[in-house]
Amino acid sequence: MKRVRGLPAEPPLLGQYRSDNPHEDRRPAAEATAAWRSFKVDTAAYEELRNQLAIAQCGLCLYCEQRLLDSRGEFVFNDYQVEHVLAKSGGAGRTLDWRNLALCCGGGTYRHHTDATRRYAGDTNATCGQSKDDEDLPPGCDPRTIPLLGPLVFVTMKGTLRAHIANCSAANVDPKHIDDAIQLLNLNCERLRVARQSVYSNITAWLVPVLEMTINSSHATPAQQQLLFDTVVAAHLQPDQHGYLTRFWSTERSAFGSHGDSWVRNNPSIV
Repeated sequence: MKRVRGLPAEPPLLGQYRSDNPHEDRRPAAEATAAWRSFKVDTAAYEELRNQLAIAQCGLCLYCEQRLLDSRGEFVFNDYQVEHVLAKSGGAGRTLDWRNLALCCGGGTYRHHTDATRRYAGDTNATCGQSKDDEDLPPGCDPRTIPLLGPLVFVTMKGTLRAHIANCSAANVDPKHIDDAIQLLNLNCERLRVARQSVYSNITAWLVPVLEMTINSSHATPAQQQLLFDTVVAAHLQPDQHGYLTRFWSTERSAFGSHGDSWVRNNPSIV
């Protein structure tokens, strides 16, 4: 889980839909699913919402940071959905509230994907919105409100997520709430843990050591050494040509250690 930008304003076609269909906007919580299905019939409004969320979130799932768009900038087939951060069935007015909408992966429900990090691997590997279901996140755990600098979640070398105690304290967020959110979203399921461990190892096992060896054995100045590290880190942490980040972005940031944190501090506006 990383800080994710929410929508800056209501998408125009969603606003138009609500204006044209006030009865849908006022449906009681018990009819939330029906109201959402009615909205999705308006394909143009739904696609505009989906596309704007993808841009705001730099192409990553709100919760697990799986990438929702491929290298061409196109949505991965059958592995994305619009998520209600506060469960739409939990109260009237949540279903079509743009401030309650985010973009998520399919939660590991796609049975035929060739990518094992996305493919269905049993109910114990369901994650994100599929795991959260009709529950709400614990207080202070909405990724759109957590800090980017001083992240509340850190990634271990084994690919598991844990609350960062010191950063939680600094942000006045109960670390137990973060751990509860990780559990609610099932973000430490084996499917995702193995994927994050692989990403982490690819950086720490060879990339960082090779960089450090090259720097230490060269005649580069300190400024040149820093530039080399910054260039490599940027190649992993900055958005691609479509504006989307690499999947499991926080894992790569954690694997780069202080070099990753330094780059983020210098480039907070683009992630």
